[in-house]
Amino acid sequence: MTRKKRIAIQNVSEPGSLSRAMFIRYGALGAAAAVAAPALLSGTASSAFAADVPQPKDPQAPGAILPSNRSGGIPAGPASYGFLAADITSWTPSKDPQAKHFVCHIPRATRIAPFAATQAHPTLDPATQLLAIDGDYRGSIYDERARAIGDEPYVYSFRYWQYLDIFSSWHGQLTPQVPNATVVDRTASGRSYGVLEIPNAGWTEAAHKNGAMSISCWFWPRDGAVFADFVKKNSDGSYPVADKMIEIRKYFGFDGYFLNQEASVSSANAAAFKAMMQYLKAKDPQCYLQYYDAMLENGSLSYQNMINSSNVGWLGTPQKPLMDSIFMNYGWLRGWGTTGTAGPDPTLSKSAKTVTDRGFDAKKVAFGTTEFQQGIFNPSEIFGDLAAPGKKPPVSWGMFVPSEFWNKGCDDGTTRTVYGRSLYRGLEQKFWSGPKGDPSLSGRISQPTSPYRKNVWNTDGFDGVAHSIVEKSPYSALPIYTNFTIGVGSYFNLNGVSASTAGWNNAGIADPVLSWQYWTENTGSTKSTVALDETVAWEGSHSLKVQSTAGAAPEFIVHLFKTDLMVTAQSTASIKVKSSGTLPTISVVLTPKATPGSPLTIPLAASGSAVNGWSTLSAALGTISGAIARISVKFSGTSAINLNLGQFRLAAGSATPTTPSGLTVSSASAISGGASAFLDWTKAADGYAYDIFAVNGSKRSWLGRCHRDCFFVAKTALPSDRKLNFELVAIAKDGGRSTAATASYQL
Repeated sequence: MTRKKRIAIQNVSEPGSLSRAMFIRYGALGAAAAVAAPALLSGTASSAFAADVPQPKDPQAPGAILPSNRSGGIPAGPASYGFLAADITSWTPSKDPQAKHFVCHIPRATRIAPFAATQAHPTLDPATQLLAIDGDYRGSIYDERARAIGDEPYVYSFRYWQYLDIFSSWHGQLTPQVPNATVVDRTASGRSYGVLEIPNAGWTEAAHKNGAMSISCWFWPRDGAVFADFVKKNSDGSYPVADKMIEIRKYFGFDGYFLNQEASVSSANAAAFKAMMQYLKAKDPQCYLQYYDAMLENGSLSYQNMINSSNVGWLGTPQKPLMDSIFMNYGWLRGWGTTGTAGPDPTLSKSAKTVTDRGFDAKKVAFGTTEFQQGIFNPSEIFGDLAAPGKKPPVSWGMFVPSEFWNKGCDDGTTRTVYGRSLYRGLEQKFWSGPKGDPSLSGRISQPTSPYRKNVWNTDGFDGVAHSIVEKSPYSALPIYTNFTIGVGSYFNLNGVSASTAGWNNAGIADPVLSWQYWTENTGSTKSTVALDETVAWEGSHSLKVQSTAGAAPEFIVHLFKTDLMVTAQSTASIKVKSSGTLPTISVVLTPKATPGSPLTIPLAASGSAVNGWSTLSAALGTISGAIARISVKFSGTSAINLNLGQFRLAAGSATPTTPSGLTVSSASAISGGASAFLDWTKAADGYAYDIFAVNGSKRSWLGRCHRDCFFVAKTALPSDRKLNFELVAIAKDGGRSTAATASYQL
């Protein structure tokens, strides 16, 4: 369930494999006891396999954060935990005062309608959905009693939300009763995990900004848990656990549950579980439920590797839905030794027929899956063979732990360095955009090789998610505003200068993602590259490094946003750009929806003096009419181009939010080397995000940013007079900032 467990979902009948239940038991002992997964197919290794691509490493990395048998324990301040039945039924916000620090207040954005003319691959089927079950605290030392906002610059934050429709958390949270000494020691006994856990609030915020769903995870079995406790029914017909699951979902602001029911239970308990889920779905129809192909309706554990008559009943009927979808087990492609109706289903057409015969839309309810935790870039289940430009799959795609590559870099410490993180961000780009790092050029360079789940760093054999899934967009209205913030960093800049030199992580404050990372169009002999750059930033910790690598007079376009919006008469486009040499000609390019083949190019001109080395270029767009389907930036130079793009803004006017009210320091404590504090305030009606600062004399230090009405200051300097001073600034969606509210606390 968690990073250290290295769980790999497998069919119990796979020749030579461990059963899934055995993987869970071995995994609970920690990474030192993990069992290497066997090859899924017999056969002779190919020449490509004989020359394995090595795992990227930074030889200067300082090593792993912690030994594999240790965790960070329980972090200071708000910490999440797993829920057993008694924790669920007794939970209320009033009894859990730290719960408000894990609430997502951001509603899920509505995505614009598909528009083939501006797709990176116009012939891809936009009906194909994508779901990922993934760890949302990857790289953190606090992955079992976690914090949504922290100081770990090496934590993984996801930046390809444009492809995901549904995200499910997968991390394993220890229950609140586990003492810190046991949390720290991963070999200790008594480490009880919750059956239910909530997703990282920051990931839910990021998902919602980009129009994706974020769902929680129900994981059975758990040591010491009694299944009957979860499915108890009151005399009035209600289910206490289900009622609390609804309350918890709505309070924390996520969208549903992934039900990993992966051990046999009695037929009576199985019937009670199904009845409870029917009760939950009827009472909360907006709660998205996805079921894993594991436990049958009679309570027995039997992976089907497809959707068939044995498991389709979990969907209910179109008139009385139960689960919204089924996540198939991974043996659909080759069957792993099974025969007959149980599999294989290499084209997924059997599964599609099963659900369509029941009246369901196969693209909505059926997910053929790929196990990436072991496979990484060479998985056994190759969905790209069924879904590609001009090729429509019969069902949608589900992915298991696609971020495992990042975890590998954390294990050896490579992601502790800026250079190491750049290596793994490059791998991430190839995973999602294809081996060339450009979604318009996605598709394998070489054929994937058997044995699968070996030679997993060979990026050339993986198509890239963009080769199968259409990019989606929340950009239906102005403003569009980004500083290319990805929700983690090793410092924080404001206006191009340092506001903090401390590492930080908060996935929720990431800007809505670019629609393509990175789709470029070169003119003539020009060759260009675009990459995420952690070494320089206008605001936050990242910018885009934009370079020409060939061409005497380079000219190229970088496509940024897929849109369906109107540009008003007051609209202005502007960018922040930094270059050591002469700036090239930079223009904003707008693609009209009515005439996508005739883009409009508007040159940007310098506006005011450079600030801290960053120039502002802008242009008024008042003469533009009609809907805009894509926004791009064009670069034209008379010599090589090498610059950083720090901000893009397209807005009608500017907004200055009201000053936040009610800022209080509810408590504070002196700690080793400083002080900690809890802050609360009343959200401003026009406040989208909030920056928190510590003020010590003439020094003003950034402590964090959030979208909530509360914040925990993990550590700040303690002045000699022991008086803590804080400022709070509200931020509008277009980047406008309020005057600061202030509060003090005397220790």
